[in-house]
Formats: sequence, C-alpha cells, structure tokens
Amino acid sequence: MVARTTIRTKLYEALADQLTDIVVNSVLCIRKPEEAIDLFMVESTCVINLMLTQGLSTFQEIDDWFEFKKSQVEGLVLDHGSRHPDMKRRAKNCFILTCNVSLEYEKSEINAGFFYSNAEQREAMVAAERC
Repeated sequence: MVARTTIRTKLYEALADQLTDIVVNSVLCIRKPEEAIDLFMVESTCVINLMLTQGLSTFQEIDDWFEFKKSQVEGLVLDHGSRHPDMKRRAKNCFILTCNVSLEYEKSEINAGFFYSNAEQREAMVAAERC
C-alpha cells in the first residue's frame, strides 16, 4: 500500500497501479532478509550483498555474475542518462521507455518575466500573444 501510494504521487493512477508490483518485486529481489529495506541504499545494498553472499571480490566478478543471472532478475532498469557507456547496445524481447522527465519535484532554475517600459509595449505584447 505504501509503494502504491508513493508511486501514485509521481504517475497517473492506472500506470502507477501497473508499476507497483514491478517496483515492489525488484526491491524484494535484492533485499537482505534479516535487515529492513533502506530505500536510499538499494543500489549499494545490492552490490554489497552480491559481494558478501556470492563471494565476489571485484567489480569484474560482479559484472560477470550479473551477466550470468540477468535472466533471473525481475524489475526495472533505471538510469540517469539515456546513453550510459556501460549500457548494452542490443536488447532482445524487452520494452525500453526513454523519457526526459524528472521523477522528483524540482523548482525551475529559470524564472521567466515580461518587462515593458510603457503601456504601448504592453498592449503590443498582449496582442501578439493572442494571435
């Protein structure tokens, strides 16, 4: 219920309901059973958990493990950029959504304003905007 409510603050209700199970399953897939889920450290917890539970000591071993296990992990792959240098160039039997949308509320860095020095300029701008 918490996941559904949280996701509904970011997306339309119908889409949020579809994604809720996917998101919950992906987080449960990497959690440690004996610890509470720290949503701020999901990515780090996943890497540390792999290193400890699978006896992996280097990042290359982690990459190899992911390559071996990738078909068994359900969930979402989210990236901060659409062209990550380590991202695979080809993917089969998958859907990829690329969007230029922030999932967090951000205040605009640019504050637009309209300035004019007399009433005639103001009327000209109003008339131009109506066209």
